[in-house]
Amino acid sequence: MPCTDELVRTVVLYPPQEGAPTTDEEWGALPEDSPYFVGPGIEELPADVRDTLADVPDGRLVELGERWAESDDDSMFRTDPPQLSELIAELRGLARRARDEGQSLYCWSSL
Repeated sequence: MPCTDELVRTVVLYPPQEGAPTTDEEWGALPEDSPYFVGPGIEELPADVRDTLADVPDGRLVELGERWAESDDDSMFRTDPPQLSELIAELRGLARRARDEGQSLYCWSSL
């Protein structure tokens, strides 16, 4: 399946969507360092994403690390599938703890 931004629907928590600029004029009036331009961005991942990640079996970690490395444009990761497999295992552990506690997963990013 090709990678797309439409694959997972997240809930944007920050910058807040309420009161966000909606017109070119409003966007143009924002300062250059507005969080709408520079971040950070904080999004809540859906429970089904958390649960899917939590359920990744050990036997798929290497395969997923290799697939991620092949599809990632960032050459830092492309060369190290084992590192990605370890990262997926760590994220899986986080997802399991969140699921067990009835908590959500969040993604912090720069815009």
